[in-house]
Amino acid sequence: MTLILSGVLIACLFLAFMAALKGRSHRVTSGGGVSAGPAQGLIKASFMLKKEPDPAMMDPETEAVLKLYPVLRNIPYSPVAEGNWPMSPDAVDKTLKKTIQERIPTPGPIRNSSVRLLNLLKDPESNPSEITSIVSTNPVFSAKILQSVNSAFFSLDHKMTSVGRAITLLGYNNVRSLILQDAMQGMIPRRTFANPAGYYRIWVHSAIVSACAGYLGKKIFGLPEYDLATMGLLHDIGKYFFNILDYVPASHQDLPAIVQEEESYGVNHALLGSIAAKNWQLSDPIADAVAYHHHPTFLPPQSIPEEYAKYSFIICLSDLVGKLLDYDQEEKEILPIRDEYFETWGLKNDVARLITPLLIKEAHKARFIVESYVNVKPV
Repeated sequence: MTLILSGVLIACLFLAFMAALKGRSHRVTSGGGVSAGPAQGLIKASFMLKKEPDPAMMDPETEAVLKLYPVLRNIPYSPVAEGNWPMSPDAVDKTLKKTIQERIPTPGPIRNSSVRLLNLLKDPESNPSEITSIVSTNPVFSAKILQSVNSAFFSLDHKMTSVGRAITLLGYNNVRSLILQDAMQGMIPRRTFANPAGYYRIWVHSAIVSACAGYLGKKIFGLPEYDLATMGLLHDIGKYFFNILDYVPASHQDLPAIVQEEESYGVNHALLGSIAAKNWQLSDPIADAVAYHHHPTFLPPQSIPEEYAKYSFIICLSDLVGKLLDYDQEEKEILPIRDEYFETWGLKNDVARLITPLLIKEAHKARFIVESYVNVKPV
């Protein structure tokens, strides 16, 4: 997918927003019905193409977003037959789980300065000077921070050389994302992917989901961004570790990808990531949100422990939004979220209305920062 530079993106959003305020509108077509695939056995409440909003009922912000992302008008959800859902944590074979626990790499020692820096980045009110002084003690990381902020996304008139100003522009969440990625570099086996682009594609997607989770969690539920952003960053971490397990080709290629993973490896990436998170002694909310982040597509809220259901819903929603914002025609699987989750928290199942220009800006910012940080070309 061809990337849109941030300045162009924001300008387009602004112009579309202003045009909508002036009463200019465009024709829309109403869609509906079950998406392509066998109708029998579908969970119809959750697997229908949502009808396009009535233009007269749309707020200008939503109309602006729909102009930039036409896919949101009729999201091409993949149908899923009832009964095909991912396993729960307690269903993992005990012998396989023990094997995973033994084979998952252990994080190396993290510098005291990095731990202190992560703690400071939790609090948006932290002293910027103190954060800058810590980052400046690591010349390699400082250089990468400056490399990121001097990328095309920010379109600066002059090359920035101030680490402090660079951190302010990047944002605390994005800086924390880069620190965590550096800490995990030695553990994640890149040989899992024949093409290095596959390795970075997961990281880019995870950074986008992290930005979306922090934003949506704060906007919808008033939750702190820090933990949700971390959950989003780690939600697909299990995909990096399939190479530690034996592989058997899936016998049913028409199943959802997460179910095919279970056929091939005996476990899916969400559970593999959750086991890794617990091995690394991360908090239960983080580990369990990772474990259940696909459940909102397949199973009702009661299938998730109550204390983690909200987190899992936010990560699942952020995963969906991230895929739609990074949408291209080659995306094989766009899975919806069951209506019960929206109803549980008093929301309307209308993804387009949850996506704002600010959310789009934050998601694109996260993507460009990661790509400039690792100096890889878009794929």
